[in-house]
Amino acid sequence: MANTITRRTALSLALHALAARAALARTGPTPFNLEALRMPIGDQVAELLPVIVGGFERGRLPDGMRVPADEALHVRYQRGSDVVIVDATLPATAADARAAVDTAAREKRDELRRTDRQQDLPRIVQDLRSDPAYVALGAFVAWSRGRYFFAARASSPHALAAFMQAFPH
Repeated sequence: MANTITRRTALSLALHALAARAALARTGPTPFNLEALRMPIGDQVAELLPVIVGGFERGRLPDGMRVPADEALHVRYQRGSDVVIVDATLPATAADARAAVDTAAREKRDELRRTDRQQDLPRIVQDLRSDPAYVALGAFVAWSRGRYFFAARASSPHALAAFMQAFPH
């Protein structure tokens, strides 16, 4: 006998998909209006990852710290019980930054399959060829801006939306 779903289940799945799209705060052609954000400049952590972002605060980092080119720098931001972990790296080329977004997209898909959340696969929003390249789902987003790669994982989609509304790049 074929697996059938009830009308109620189908409606519930559709509403969850709509809620996930809304949680991405899609106000432009990209999630979080990424294409309208300021282009990053330089490699100084203090400039690329501000101490305060929309009420979220990051811990103190060494003065003069630079964003690495070969591995991601992980920075924790917190606002009350909301937490956002931001990864930043400065690959050699824009193509390498887009490749990092592609890798993040593959890892997110693998995670969903591994954790038996395959029903979330169709809700992934992505464009891996443009600038910015991006992939987003729920409380996760990864994107490139030229040679820069960023990823953010939050404690909730709401926390991510609040953080991204204020993130400068």
